[in-house]
Amino acid sequence: MPQALVLISAVFPAHRRGAAFGIFTAVADVAAVSGPTLGGLLDTEAGWQSVFHLNVPVGLAGQLLAARHLPRVRPARAHRFDAVGVALATGGRTPSARPRRDPVSLSLTYGLLAIVYGLVEGQRYAWGRVLGPVGVPHILVAGVALLALFVWWDRRAAEPLLPSHRSPAGSPIGWVAGSSSWPASPCRPAPRSVPR
Repeated sequence: MPQALVLISAVFPAHRRGAAFGIFTAVADVAAVSGPTLGGLLDTEAGWQSVFHLNVPVGLAGQLLAARHLPRVRPARAHRFDAVGVALATGGRTPSARPRRDPVSLSLTYGLLAIVYGLVEGQRYAWGRVLGPVGVPHILVAGVALLALFVWWDRRAAEPLLPSHRSPAGSPIGWVAGSSSWPASPCRPAPRSVPR
């Protein structure tokens, strides 16, 4: 999904981008509603292996059409990889690396986990102790601190993962609000185009 949004931003000019995002959103919403139903029907009638008879040809056709019709997009300049920012955002987990357990690599993922856990389970523990001396307020404060660590690092980075110049409220806040409300909204508005 993120790759499709980046591709739309790179390929379409600013005056046509809104329509492209609208079409993409409509197709994604129809797929989200019809996919499980059609998948269940296909599984029930032809077995789970039959999804490959549908998905593989469609995927290959998509690759061929993309190779033929999409323009080659090259960045104007080389970008640097922010390894610390990625570690802070993902909890230090990458497919090729062994899990890291240092405090810096726990920021965004575990910060959000701590906040959500504290808010969801707070009433169950009467907003008191969860394990030993650790209580729900401690978990919430730790979550906010981990998110603050990510925002602090990202604002210092030469090429931040979430550039704050993209929205007035700052990208990290917009990202958290958007990512938490996205699954609940069946009709998402297209992202607003930001001039550079």
